[in-house]
Amino acid sequence: FDPFFDQGRVVGYTANILRQDPENSPSGLLDYIILRAMDRFREEGIEYLSLGISPLHNVRARPGDSRTIRKTCQMLYEYGNDFYAFKALAYHKTRYRGEETPWFLATRQTPAIKVAWSMLRGTGIVGQPQLNGARPCPVTPLAG
Repeated sequence: FDPFFDQGRVVGYTANILRQDPENSPSGLLDYIILRAMDRFREEGIEYLSLGISPLHNVRARPGDSRTIRKTCQMLYEYGNDFYAFKALAYHKTRYRGEETPWFLATRQTPAIKVAWSMLRGTGIVGQPQLNGARPCPVTPLAG
């Protein structure tokens, strides 16, 4: 878990890796780790825990969006699970009943094929993503 700050004070943590080998990990191990971390963070007075984003989960129409990009995202989410665990990851995170924070993709006159390619690279389906600096993470309040 990596800390994030507000005015120099740790206010939350983000899970930096949520992966396990289902064939070699005891059932429930990842859940146990997350639940124990949540307990510890509450004890420390930490306000938030972010489990990160669930790529392409819950993509829906928005005013002014690109239908082509939206449909590409929805199709990848629905049929691309052999390449990336879109649905499994989203399901796992929803089980904690946290606050879901929408994420948006904003482009300016970028061809849909380039956006689709970027999404494929960003999720690791094609090649490795190139990270250029830190990005904020959605957060969930840790209510007592």
